[in-house]
This record gives sequence, C-alpha cells and structure tokens, in this order.
Amino acid sequence: MVWTAAGYGLWNKYHRKHRVRGEKFKPTDEWEVEPNAHPAIISDVDARAIIAVGRERTKVYERGRRKEQASPYLLSGDNAQGTPLFICGVCGSRMIGSNPGGRNRRKYTCSTKMYKGADHCRSTRIDTERLERAVLDVLRQRFTREYMLAVIRAANEEIRRQRHAVRQVTDVREVRLREIEVQLKRIRDSILAGIDPAVWADESKRLAKEKAELEASLAAEPPKQEQTAALEPIPEDRAEELARRVAQALAESATLDERKRIVKTLVQQMTLTSQGIVYLELTPDPLDLNAPTLYAMSGDKLVPPTGFEPVFPP
Repeated sequence: MVWTAAGYGLWNKYHRKHRVRGEKFKPTDEWEVEPNAHPAIISDVDARAIIAVGRERTKVYERGRRKEQASPYLLSGDNAQGTPLFICGVCGSRMIGSNPGGRNRRKYTCSTKMYKGADHCRSTRIDTERLERAVLDVLRQRFTREYMLAVIRAANEEIRRQRHAVRQVTDVREVRLREIEVQLKRIRDSILAGIDPAVWADESKRLAKEKAELEASLAAEPPKQEQTAALEPIPEDRAEELARRVAQALAESATLDERKRIVKTLVQQMTLTSQGIVYLELTPDPLDLNAPTLYAMSGDKLVPPTGFEPVFPP
C-alpha cells in the first residue's frame, strides 16, 4: 500500500491457482513492479521513512514481548540474550505452545507448522508438561550449593588475578615516572653546570611529553585503592543463599513469572530435531568448571549426550 501511494504499480502478488496453504502472497521477487504507474501522493523518500517507522514499531513490540509475558508456557519467548529460547531444528522457527483442548495434552509445536501447515515443516510435537519437568530437573540438579561454591571459588581466583594485574600496571607507570624525574633532574644539573641547553632540547621535550601522558593516564583512573576495592572477593557463605534462591525460583510453589526469569537466564537455547529429540544448551559457564552445557532428551529426562559426560560435581 505504501509503494502504491508512491506511484508504483504492483501485480502478480497473490497466489491464484494451486495456492500454497497458509500463504497469501507470492515471494516478492516474483512480483511485477512498475514505477510511475499512476500519480504519486508521497515520494520514495517518504515511503521508505514510513516503512522504517513500521519496522521499528514491530521491533519495539517484539522487545516488549507482551504475548510472551502473558503466555502460560514456560519455554516461550526469548532467552536473556534476546534470541529465541526454543526453536525447531527442521525449519529454524520458534516453537510455541498449543492447546488442542479436550483430552489432548498441551504441546510445543513449530510455529511454521502451526500457522502454515505441515507442507512447510514436518517437525514433530512434544508434550509440554513432560519437557518442562525435564528442564526444571536439569536446573535443580546442576545449580546446587556445591556448584555455587565452586563458582564463587573460581570467581575469587579470577578476582585475585585481576587485583594483581591492576597493581602491576599501576606500578610500572609509577616506576617510569620516577625514572623520567631522575633523567630531567640530571639534564637540569648539566645545564646549571654550563652545558648548552640546545644539546638537551629534544630529549627534554620527549621526556616532558611522556611524563604528561603518564600523569594523565594515572589521573583518568580511580586511585589504586578504589580499583582493588571494587574487586573484593565474594564470601563463600553466599553459596548456600544463592542455591536457595535458585531452588525457590524453580520450586512448584514459585510463580510462572519467577520460573520464566530463571529459565531464560540459565538456558541458552533448546532445539527440537526432526527425530523428535530435544537438545538443551545451558548458558556457557564463563568460569569453565567442566560441567556439561549440552543435554539431550532420553525418555522423560534430559541427560548429557555421549561425549558430554559431566565432570563436575565429582
């Protein structure tokens, strides 16, 4: 409609005979487009601006995830990074919840298959309750007090390394400043002793410039005490508190919103393959504790596939 208002004529847009189920329009590269087909009421620039506004509004709506927030399905919507949480391994579309009603149980179904039909995606469906229970079991088993304690200890080790690095970098610059001060004093002493100042002119300028750069670099950073104070070790007794908070968010008594938040934080992505196998990938462990991050559906459980056996906890 926008391009028609800009004076373009568009034909061959719709499927007529042998229409593909669920599709109204043909691919845009099959459309017949003729510019200046009739008097325009807006310019090409206006048309592009209108379309850009519409796309931005769509993005804002999707970022708001209003449907997702209202969805009763635990694995709907996006993960914490803003990418689809559960996808179809056949066509790459989102998996969405569906409720056939009656005696049929709720299922996760490929959105392409749901809206366009089986001709577009021949993926299978999976029982909602069975899958959600398996995902929650994995998260409960992994994020225990022992795991949290290992994370805290690994984080504290990294903090110690960073504190040492901060002190080292600052010390190197301060040492160099002291060296420059000594060199400049020697130059001043030699000039007072009768040496021609022109002999030291270039060296004096170079040292003065280097000194100013080092002083500016040190002044731009917080004092050393503040930098190291920001890298305080995490008390190990917080492990129990963190594990308890995760357990509460995953408990049956927790609200759906609480469960969604924790799942979207801890799960990177889930994929349903054409064989009906679900792969669960947890958020990568930044501290590399050698715990498994990939799980596959086996019966009613998600377990590490062959070659991904857990190393932690022992």
